[in-house]
Amino acid sequence: MRTITATVLFVALAGASTGFAGQASFTLLATEDAPDVTIDEFGRTLVLTLGAGGVFIYEDGAYNFVGSGDAHGLSADGSWVGGSIFDTEGVKVAARGAASGGWLELGALGQCDSSRSSGYDVSADGSRAVGLTWVGLCNAHGFLWTEEAGMIALEEQGNRSNRASVISANGEVIAGFAQASTRTPAAWLASTGLTHPTYPFSMDANGEIGAMTSDGSVLAGQYYDDSLSGGYFLPYYWSEQAGIVVLPPVTGYVGGYVLGVSDDARTFVGISGTILTGRTATVWRQEWGAVDLKEKLIELGANVPENFLPQVARGLTTDGQTVVGWGILFPDMPDEQAVFRGFIATLPPAEILPCPADLNGDGAVGFIDLPQLLSAWGPCPGCDEDLDDNDQVGFSDLSIMLNAWGPCP
Repeated sequence: MRTITATVLFVALAGASTGFAGQASFTLLATEDAPDVTIDEFGRTLVLTLGAGGVFIYEDGAYNFVGSGDAHGLSADGSWVGGSIFDTEGVKVAARGAASGGWLELGALGQCDSSRSSGYDVSADGSRAVGLTWVGLCNAHGFLWTEEAGMIALEEQGNRSNRASVISANGEVIAGFAQASTRTPAAWLASTGLTHPTYPFSMDANGEIGAMTSDGSVLAGQYYDDSLSGGYFLPYYWSEQAGIVVLPPVTGYVGGYVLGVSDDARTFVGISGTILTGRTATVWRQEWGAVDLKEKLIELGANVPENFLPQVARGLTTDGQTVVGWGILFPDMPDEQAVFRGFIATLPPAEILPCPADLNGDGAVGFIDLPQLLSAWGPCPGCDEDLDDNDQVGFSDLSIMLNAWGPCP
C-alpha cells in the first residue's frame, strides 16, 4: 500500500471578497447537540439533535422524538438515524432508529464489559449502518450492517481496536480509525469488507477519519505529521487525486479536526484547537481560508447571541451551506450555569474561483498540466499556457502553476 506524504496548505486568496453580507442565519437549539443535518427531496432541513431526553429530529421549530439513546448519523431523507441504545440488561448495543419512533437493535459479535456494539452512521437510504462491534471478548472491529446480511466485521487494520465512524451516502465507502500505537486513519470498501485499495493506510500515520463526500471520493478528519503538526493533530482531507492535504487551523489556535465536507469539496467544517488549549467551530473555504464560524456568521449578517460560543461544527449538508454542531451558552446571571446547546447555521454558496493553471480542465493542477506548459516555453502571445499574460511562457508561469498545484478550488 502506497503512502502519500505530499502536503498542501489550504490558504485564502489575497484580496478575496466575501460579498455575501446578510446571506447567513443562525438558530440556537433547545437540545444539547446537533451531530448531523440533511436537506431532503422536499427541501426540508432536518437536523439530528441530542438532549437529556434522548434523540430527536428537528424541523422548523419542532422536535420529533426518536427514542432514548445516542446517535451520530442521519439518512438523506431524515427517516433513519445511526446510533446506540441500552438493551433490557443495561448493555450498550448498536441500533438504527426510525424518525417515526423506535429502534432496531443491530446485534453484536462479542462483548466487552457493559458494551456489545456501538452504532455511528447510516447510508443515504438508511439500509446500511456502521460502527464498532466487539468480536469475542473485548476485540474491537469496525462493522457493516445491512438489511440482507446483518452485521459483519470489517477487515482488521493496525493491531485490532478498529472503529467504522462514517459511511458514504451511496453505502460503498466506510472509514474511521485503526489502533496501532495510537489511532490511525483507516478506510474500507463495503462491497468486500476489506481495506480501501487506494487510501494510504499506514500504521505509522496518526489520526482518524470523521467525514466524507457522498461518493466517498474525499475523506477527511485529523492527521499528525511530525514535520507540520508541532505536536498537534491537524485538520486534513484526502482524495486519490490530491493525496493528503493538511488544512491550517484558525489563527490563534493549534490543531483541529474536519467533521463535515460538502460534495464539491469546496467547504469543510469542524474544529480548530483542542480541549486543553481552547477550540472553536471552524469553516474552511478556498476564498476564506480557515475562519472562526461565529465571526464569519456575524460578518455575513447573522444574529449570533453574544454569550454563545460555537465550539464544534459536526455536520454539513451536501451543498456546503447548512452547518450544525454544539457550543456553550454562557449565563446572563452570575448564579446560573453555562450549558451546552446545539445550533444550526446557514452560509452563502462557496465561490467558484478561476483555475487558469488547470490547462487540461480536469479540475486539478498536476503532472498532466506541467508538460503542456513546458512545451509552450518561449514567445506565446495569447496562449493558455501564458498564465501571467505577458506573451511569454517562462519561469513566472511555471511559478504560478507550482503555487496552484493540487485540486482546483
